[in-house]
Amino acid sequence: MRTYLTKGYSLAICCKDCPRCLEWTPEDLVEKFGERTHIKIADIAARLSCSGEEGCRSKEVAVFPHLYDGPWSWTPPDDEG
Repeated sequence: MRTYLTKGYSLAICCKDCPRCLEWTPEDLVEKFGERTHIKIADIAARLSCSGEEGCRSKEVAVFPHLYDGPWSWTPPDDEG
């Protein structure tokens, strides 16, 4: 997570069973995970599914970095946790 935030990446989440694809921007990642920047993306991916009103409920999703091109910056916390 820390690498994504430091380099300005979003987390792209795409369903393998339907055309749904969404993006968690750096701002979304901070909102969802707060100071827990030590979390590995692989650990997050294992818990994701295509859920919500538009989702097909599949647990088969792909996650990958997407360079966020919107106006946003992140200042890392002092501790390297």
